[in-house]
Amino acid sequence: MDSNYYSAYLNRGIAFKQINRFDESTEDYSRAIQIDSLNPEAYNNLGTILKIQGKTDDAIRCYLISIELNPTDIYACYNLGILYDDQQRYNEAIQYYTITIDRQPDFTEGYNNRGCAFKNLKEYDNAIVDFTTALQISPANQQILINRGNTFYSQGNFKAAISDYIIALDYNPGFVLKNICRGCGDTVNTTYDSAIAFLNCCFLNDSSISPAYYMRGLANFYSGNYEHAISDLEHCFSRSQDVNEKGRCLYVDCVIRILSDSKYSIQKKNLKEIIRKNIQTIQFIERILPVILSEISDVNVLKEVVRFSKRLSNSLVTNSTLTD
Repeated sequence: MDSNYYSAYLNRGIAFKQINRFDESTEDYSRAIQIDSLNPEAYNNLGTILKIQGKTDDAIRCYLISIELNPTDIYACYNLGILYDDQQRYNEAIQYYTITIDRQPDFTEGYNNRGCAFKNLKEYDNAIVDFTTALQISPANQQILINRGNTFYSQGNFKAAISDYIIALDYNPGFVLKNICRGCGDTVNTTYDSAIAFLNCCFLNDSSISPAYYMRGLANFYSGNYEHAISDLEHCFSRSQDVNEKGRCLYVDCVIRILSDSKYSIQKKNLKEIIRKNIQTIQFIERILPVILSEISDVNVLKEVVRFSKRLSNSLVTNSTLTD
């Protein structure tokens, strides 16, 4: 009967936590512990609630009891590492992340969090080793790519940082651009200014990093600075023959937005010449045109785009020059 009551209180405590009724969750976990004081799960769960409530000393005590009762459980160690991380007690956080990794060598978040702790201690080489190991387990994890890129940035290794950011861009460009060159877990920023500032710094150190132009073009695009985005993308195209379709789509998107926005005074003839020089295949235009057309609501602009695209294709076929 007691085991049934233990499970009932434990499960109701979990349910209360899910709907943010933390006081009631705390009461149920405490009752479960009274029924079975040797079961580690309730201590671990109670520690998590106490951490949320800001009762860190009590949370630490619960995690330590849970670890003592079940030394093989990775989650109490991991949770204790996170708590120490939050308190900026990075050496103690590393200690418990290491225990977690030793017990489960394929635990991605253990490596990632320990890497962040190393980074915060400015032990950049150790941090990069951990992030690299985590990426071997979870290659598509954009947060870990950003964290390693940020660590390379802190070392002044801009090319390596850009390389990681470019890979991460495929998963969520806006998120990546808002969080590059920032602290681990620091996601407060809501603009693209830090990305542009960082990329400007890259160019001061090495203006040949072609992907950096693409990234700054993307940041300018998201900020609505379409002419600046076009300029950056042109630099990217002129420095690298291996420009992916996303870069070319972005370029055409910028041009179309300028054509449809009355605030821009740039001459359409110049824009046509820009496209003629940089969009290199008819197949590419034909492939992306339906996507572009589906996003344009202004009928006049739509007619202009269709007319221009036909003439662009003819120009590419005959290698002639576009004229009005």
